Amino acid sequence: MATSMGYNEFFEVLTRSFFVVMKNSRMWDDCLVELDTQYRMHSQIAKPVSDIWYKGKLNNGPNTDDDTPEWLTMQKFLDTLRPAWNGRRIIAIDCSGSYSHCPGNGTSHVNDLEVDTLLRFADRAMKTVPPPGGVKLEPRHFLITTPYNATKWEIITKGGELGISQKGNRLDVQNTRAVQGGQGIFNLISFAKNKAGKPLSLGMVGDSHNLNVTLSRAMCLQVIFGNIAPWVQAVENQAPIVMRGGDLEYFGKVIESIHTNKDAIAMADLNSLMPIDEDAMAVEVKVPTFDAMIKTNEKGRAKKAKAATGVEKKSAFGRQEQGVRRR
Repeated sequence: MATSMGYNEFFEVLTRSFFVVMKNSRMWDDCLVELDTQYRMHSQIAKPVSDIWYKGKLNNGPNTDDDTPEWLTMQKFLDTLRPAWNGRRIIAIDCSGSYSHCPGNGTSHVNDLEVDTLLRFADRAMKTVPPPGGVKLEPRHFLITTPYNATKWEIITKGGELGISQKGNRLDVQNTRAVQGGQGIFNLISFAKNKAGKPLSLGMVGDSHNLNVTLSRAMCLQVIFGNIAPWVQAVENQAPIVMRGGDLEYFGKVIESIHTNKDAIAMADLNSLMPIDEDAMAVEVKVPTFDAMIKTNEKGRAKKAKAATGVEKKSAFGRQEQGVRRR
């Protein structure tokens, strides 16, 4: 009842953040200042974010376009993908034709082609010999984001199996809903969802806020893995859903930017320039089901609760287990 509209005069306050309440109230107009400068993204990455969400008013702070040692090595790797790579800091790799699935009869999507291609991209980049002024790329230099936990777990698991992600130096794999405020030198994004015959059935992928967060995490390079070709076709055909006023208006603008700037790379071109190592990628991964993930979380919480009490069970030399207080 506390959050039921019509039953509680505090409904708006209880269901919206204080910031939103302030923003929507005229009495706070003199207290609000719009921040208009970003210090994270390279200007090429920041431009579509600025144009699509901030009416082109987002400014870039100093040093955002500096060539870092990590970028010099990444650039050397990307040069091997020319002419498919156009030299820009946004790349969209077309994984169309590969449909997503939901492990364990759940609702969280995985796209096997996107996962394999993403890991292959990161692996080849990390194997690049640094040029003068560059540094060897490591897993910690990569932030991988996806809207789906099933994809997150598959990337984590398979990355470990392939030796791409290592103990103490792992790929940073995050759900986009949990990464707000985070950043990565190189951001690899798996949109994952691709339903047969329904390329614009995007769910959370097409959500404007989620999309804004997703596309504003990268510092030096942003690589999108998704169903690019059908999305571009929808924009070219002016499908109402991706046009002004449509449910996927902002998503349509993102795809239009990719298309206009020729940021897309076809899978055939990528494979010819970055051949698949069948033996290296032939790792069968069992993605945890939703129930398994819940059990894992419950075990983690139980372990933390036990540690908080300062008491644990120990057995020694066949004696009966007894409570032993930690020192």
